[in-house]
Amino acid sequence: HNLLSIDDRFAYPNNYQALFPHAFLSMETVSSPLIQFFLPNRRPMDNVEWDMQSPQEDEFALFNMTCISPYMGWVFPKRRDFYDQFLTMREASSQDVERWRNALNLFLKKLTWKYSRPLILKSPPHTARIRLLLELFPDARFIHIHRNPYAIFQSTQHMFRVNLTLHRLQSYPEDDRNDWILRQYRAMYDAFFEQRPLIPDGRFYELSYEELEVDPVGEMRKIYSSLDLPEFEQIKPKLQAYSDSISGYRKNEHSPLPVNIKNQVAERWGPCFEEWKYAV
Repeated sequence: HNLLSIDDRFAYPNNYQALFPHAFLSMETVSSPLIQFFLPNRRPMDNVEWDMQSPQEDEFALFNMTCISPYMGWVFPKRRDFYDQFLTMREASSQDVERWRNALNLFLKKLTWKYSRPLILKSPPHTARIRLLLELFPDARFIHIHRNPYAIFQSTQHMFRVNLTLHRLQSYPEDDRNDWILRQYRAMYDAFFEQRPLIPDGRFYELSYEELEVDPVGEMRKIYSSLDLPEFEQIKPKLQAYSDSISGYRKNEHSPLPVNIKNQVAERWGPCFEEWKYAV
């Protein structure tokens, strides 16, 4: 997301806009610096540098506008099963789907009015919403990054732990967290594999996290070429400078997964291991 957002021929929702989707057109200039004063300079779950202008998931805007988001489960974990319907939207009522569509459309109209540039969006739950997104934006281009499922599970465990600590308003049994993660990820990718063929030729590009990590500029070149994005050489120096600036970043380190948990991940996320040829 950060790499794509370096290209100023595009625009993206930033932290402030995602947190205050109703008011950013009138209030951002005044209140963003004030909120920045209280914001930690690194994200709490992964130590990535950020500020109010950093790219942010549009899911947080939808969360704030409608409460129609699986992220609501971090606030009310006892109701997580109810909010999980909003991951794929398959079981959501027609009224909720329409509210979600209208909110996304309104948020993106505001951003388009502000920037008058094509928008870059990033939201993990969108992985499961290809059909809905194509109905709204039939000319959209999609980029999907896959990663070793074991690493995904460990990272998500940590992310859930941090987000539940920061945001939950209810008590929550920690021993249920693993099953919650396993269910969400499987539901997301069942929907993804079903809906991926709906994307027109030339509008979908898939890459591995591992390859992106090794050669971010080279992988970005492939993305620009495959999706017929604007001239790559114009943005290459900025991409290289950004890549060099974060060369010292170190990812979170996690303890090895217990054998029983590793077996559950391999069994329940089997289609992802098979699709991208990750060793079980």
